[in-house]
Amino acid sequence: MKKIITFLFLVVATQISFSQSYKILNTAAGKLENFVTLTDGDELYGYAELRQLDELSPTEVKFKYIILDKNMNTINSGEFVETKVKKKCVIENYQIVYNNGHILFNFIENFVSEQLFINIKFKYKILGLAANKITASGTYDKSIKPDDNNIPKMFKNVKYYAAAALSNSGFFVQLVNFDKKKDESACFAIDFNGEQLWASNVKQAEEKHEYEYQFFEMDENTLSFIATKSRGSKKVSDHLLILDTKTGKEISFTNLYNDTYTLLFSFSKINDEKLTIIGRYFEKEKRDRVEYDESLGLYKREIDMKSGKIISEIFLPYSKFNFKDISENGKVKGEGILDFRKIDQNPDGSFFMIAETFRAKSKHNLYFELYVFQIDKDFNSISTKSFDTEKSFKSKYRFSQELLGNAGKVYFFYDKNEDKKLELNLIDFNFSSKEITLSKMNLNTTESKITVFPAKTGYVAIKEEFTNPKKGESQIEIRLEKLNYERQ
Repeated sequence: MKKIITFLFLVVATQISFSQSYKILNTAAGKLENFVTLTDGDELYGYAELRQLDELSPTEVKFKYIILDKNMNTINSGEFVETKVKKKCVIENYQIVYNNGHILFNFIENFVSEQLFINIKFKYKILGLAANKITASGTYDKSIKPDDNNIPKMFKNVKYYAAAALSNSGFFVQLVNFDKKKDESACFAIDFNGEQLWASNVKQAEEKHEYEYQFFEMDENTLSFIATKSRGSKKVSDHLLILDTKTGKEISFTNLYNDTYTLLFSFSKINDEKLTIIGRYFEKEKRDRVEYDESLGLYKREIDMKSGKIISEIFLPYSKFNFKDISENGKVKGEGILDFRKIDQNPDGSFFMIAETFRAKSKHNLYFELYVFQIDKDFNSISTKSFDTEKSFKSKYRFSQELLGNAGKVYFFYDKNEDKKLELNLIDFNFSSKEITLSKMNLNTTESKITVFPAKTGYVAIKEEFTNPKKGESQIEIRLEKLNYERQ
């Protein structure tokens, strides 16, 4: 059996195996607009900091960007100007996306008055990293021009746009809140110069019905949506709409509706042109809509992304779980309903799942125990492990991070210790031996607040916000620290 060496992860102490840091100074110019991680597929590319500097005029705002690699070394920096309608409008960055040497900055412009706060424009800029120049700039809604200042017109045209990297060719943009009767293009693609690659028309439902499209999964060749057909509050059907990423053309419109059970989706992953979907299943509800309720177990579906055909479908009832304290309706005695917070597929095809029990209250949910379930590749229950956690008003689970050498994964959750102080808990899962170990570390001090978030493989990022920084000192310091789990 492989031995797990003690985890030597210290936040404020000096015994650090590796650390590169990035400091956001108290004296830095402008307002910190955003600091985000940039991903390249499933891998971390780096980080982006965006600051709003000065209002050059009532209609112009200057921004500064700093781009870091995954080791937090600065690779690009510069400034650009974004326009706005007038003084009563404010412009904010709401999304930053990386793809193939380019970065997309998405902006929202809001009209602000004593009575109103409403979004009126969605704009973008694309930065080419090689030349460190803006390659494209524009508005997503083509009925609104960049210099359009007709606010009453824009009030009638409120929408929302979200973007993602599209293969290596550009960016995919989804129109999230759209008029099902008027807007035919629910999604479109633009290249790195802002030119439209394709636009996909949505299916129109018959009278008194409508489709709601939710982005689902994407790989190099396909992107997919869950298309929910409704009549009023009742769901009529669920379909999987699969599009070709190069042309936007429909590959398949697969019926996912189940006549026996109401289904909820929790996990999805495309691997080798096969989509795996996992979720909870429930007794059939008359509106076919559930959120958090007594479920019957978990199900797994596999779909061929080239044809849209359902390859297999398996239902795993709670009665077959290796867990004596769970009822047939997914309730744990003395705690509440199981809520699956994280589902991962391991390299061997098996599954690692983290769930928490909770009870719904009038103003908030009350969370109790945290559990780990291991399910084999054929979707049979292998084992269940519980952790002695305190009651909380929020979910305890936060994120996961892969270890170097594909040796395993670490899962992070927060809990209070015996002194009621918040601790970060780390679950180390060994892919080979399937062993699970738990480590803990204290978080905050009187001088700073510490947050942990994902970084490059084998590392985590530590963000330390100092309570009262002096002039010239760090307001925020972000550093990388290695996860010292070794396998023998």
